[in-house]
Amino acid sequence: MWFYIILLAASLILLIKGADFLIDGATYIAEHFGIPPLIIGLTIVAFGTSLPELSVNVFSALSSQGGISFGNIFGSNIANILLILGVAAFINPFKVKSSTMWKEIPFAILALFILFLMVNDSLFIQGRYNTLERNEGLILLALFFVFLYYTFGVTKMEVKKTKKNIKVNKTKSALLIILGIIFLFIGGKYAVESATNLMFHLNISGEVIGLTVIALGTSLPELITSIVSIHKKNTDILIGNILGSNIFNILFVLGITSLISPVVYNASLNLDLIVALVSLYLLFVVLFTGKKARSIEKWEALVLIICYGLYILSIFYRIGLP
Repeated sequence: MWFYIILLAASLILLIKGADFLIDGATYIAEHFGIPPLIIGLTIVAFGTSLPELSVNVFSALSSQGGISFGNIFGSNIANILLILGVAAFINPFKVKSSTMWKEIPFAILALFILFLMVNDSLFIQGRYNTLERNEGLILLALFFVFLYYTFGVTKMEVKKTKKNIKVNKTKSALLIILGIIFLFIGGKYAVESATNLMFHLNISGEVIGLTVIALGTSLPELITSIVSIHKKNTDILIGNILGSNIFNILFVLGITSLISPVVYNASLNLDLIVALVSLYLLFVVLFTGKKARSIEKWEALVLIICYGLYILSIFYRIGLP
């Protein structure tokens, strides 16, 4: 058991350094090209921190473990909004851009709603099995490219307004980003593996592991990246990373997963999908409350964290303790 404890500690160190490298490299590039940090967060950083989810889902698809695939994505997305944004805002309250409120959050909600319609075949056609088919995966990927098209369209407009002539070492920046993504991928992979083995040693059920440990483990890069972003006062990268990761998880990761192999969906996970939707709505509401508009204050952050704790307790209640 001590081996897995040491492996978990080493994985966390890789995650921390990977997040640090990724944020530095992305920030340098943003400054050099005049690209808004929010766009960097929505693309490069979001993709890098979604690699553990992609890795887990690819292996799950190859093993025909649909429950792990969907549980990983729903659990990660819920953790991103309630836990990670909550922790980050509790450490240092921050303000959210208007475009995030009215574009990125609604897009993330739309992606989840479309997924709900795709995976609940039995609700609309009697006798049909709930499955995310390859053709539906193609639709998700098409929507993902629409999201990228919108993101880069915004980038072109913003670059014209904020073009800077800051010279940076492009090779160093690219190397930092590549190293950051590699460290996040390796760290996320072994953090999940070591935590899972610890859970087995502690005699905790596989269902609990799938819905909690794997989801939390693959969200560690987002958590570490967000804490680093708060420390470096790059809150635009933070919110872009969280929302970008949620959109990547639904459209890109599940899209790729279903292309590898159609994924069977258990309707019992609808509750988790609804919680993921409600989490985004809650974030939207939070931005209208408090003394400052479009900001997440400490008490609001605490509400998000408490909601996540209640969600985790509900999982144990639903499936029972071992």
